[in-house]
Amino acid sequence: MSHQVKATKRMLHNSLVRQSDSRTCLALVMALGLGAALLVGCGTSGPDAKALLRDAQAHYASTSSFQFIYSIDPEGAPLSQATTLYVKHAQGAVQQPGRLSATVDALVPSGQILGARAIVIEGQGWLQDTPASHYSASADLLVFTKLLDAQSGLSSLLTTITDVHEGPDSHGIVAIAGTIDAGKLSGIFPGLPEQAGPVHLTADVNTSTHQLVGMVLGGIFYPEETTPRSHIFAFSHLDEPVDIEPPSASA
Repeated sequence: MSHQVKATKRMLHNSLVRQSDSRTCLALVMALGLGAALLVGCGTSGPDAKALLRDAQAHYASTSSFQFIYSIDPEGAPLSQATTLYVKHAQGAVQQPGRLSATVDALVPSGQILGARAIVIEGQGWLQDTPASHYSASADLLVFTKLLDAQSGLSSLLTTITDVHEGPDSHGIVAIAGTIDAGKLSGIFPGLPEQAGPVHLTADVNTSTHQLVGMVLGGIFYPEETTPRSHIFAFSHLDEPVDIEPPSASA
């Protein structure tokens, strides 16, 4: 697939990121497009890119809270069912360590849920399928939450990226792309399918603060997936106060 096509598909993320800070998200969308081009080998590499990745990983690990948007960019036939919770889109906040509150669209064994409320508090998850329903325990949410974990999630692998390529600075955001060993993802994705090729990871880094503001992970990571998909993350409002509590007994 040409990098032009991939860049165009990244722009689908535009409708999601408009909901947060406009200047930050404009840069993020452009950076995600750059990341798509880098995944096919464009750009240059150098020590500056690796230094940025080290700083971004360290900053993310020390961030107390942030807001995020997550989406999946399918590169193949859309999925219609799942054997467990398969999050397709999520928007919410993370409070380190181990707290998440979000609105999610997901596939479940019984079909599809839209706009569900999800809460995770230090190893325990709750899901409210509809506004009228009660929260129910959901261990499957922990798999998604682990992707965002500062110590053992996706960001912890930034310094393991090889074949590093750095794109040009675009509105203060640079996209740094490369590949990672699929085996390093086994602790994040249970039942990780055998990869047919390399796993691509792009990090979008603010060149002034060296903060991680986005990631794109490309490959096959769930049993339901038969074609590679890009898992897209955008981060904003770093270290702004957020208070995430368990659902009330009446919810």
